[in-house]
Amino acid sequence: MKRFSVLLLAAGSSTRFGAPKLHQMLEGQSVLRRSLDAFACRDDIESIVVVGLDLPDDVTPLISNQTTHVQQTNSSALNDDARVANHQVRILQTRGRSNRCESLLSGLKVLDTRAEFVAVHDAARPLVSQALISRVFHAAIDHGASGPAVPVALTIKQIEAPLPTPVVKTIARHTLVAMQTPQVAKLYDLAEAIRRCPIPFEQVTDDLQLLELIGIGAMLVAGEESNLKITTPLDLQIAKSILNDRRRL
Repeated sequence: MKRFSVLLLAAGSSTRFGAPKLHQMLEGQSVLRRSLDAFACRDDIESIVVVGLDLPDDVTPLISNQTTHVQQTNSSALNDDARVANHQVRILQTRGRSNRCESLLSGLKVLDTRAEFVAVHDAARPLVSQALISRVFHAAIDHGASGPAVPVALTIKQIEAPLPTPVVKTIARHTLVAMQTPQVAKLYDLAEAIRRCPIPFEQVTDDLQLLELIGIGAMLVAGEESNLKITTPLDLQIAKSILNDRRRL
């Protein structure tokens, strides 16, 4: 049995980018298509749910019965025949919501429940590598939940009000990491963590944070600097440069 399903979060507003960032092209493919392909080519993936409606032209043909499925998020509409990166995978779609937790719930309603684990990935991280995905998946199998992180290189100061404001203290950066995705948890644990979330959904910015809030631990593994999130046009230029460097290797 394939052990993983994927929630690909693609419902962001792209406000800081200034245009639909998931539609932007990276070496002939949209940002979203590259993120989708990174998981669809794997034989340990059961299905993928794209959480979002405004999809690029190179993604929409992969999703069967799109209109019916979006309107009825509990339907069994699947794309059993879609092949991405030469590997068969079921690709579904549902509507995104106004915050991360609500979007997770929207995706979980249509997720294939045969998989033991669910991986949540930001669709705006199109350069996630197979090595990183495998590293996170293996850690999840061993520890129940996992996610990638990179050391914080900047000096971080705590404040208590918007800038300009006095410094409260400097945080020792060797104790800090910046989180990336995919973040992986057992399907039951993630659903239960959302159900029992003790803080407003709007305050949750990280998937493993949900587990943390109800006392479920997770193992962090080494992330990759190239696994950047496309937020601004500069990020897109950096991503293009990384792809060019990879092609020359």
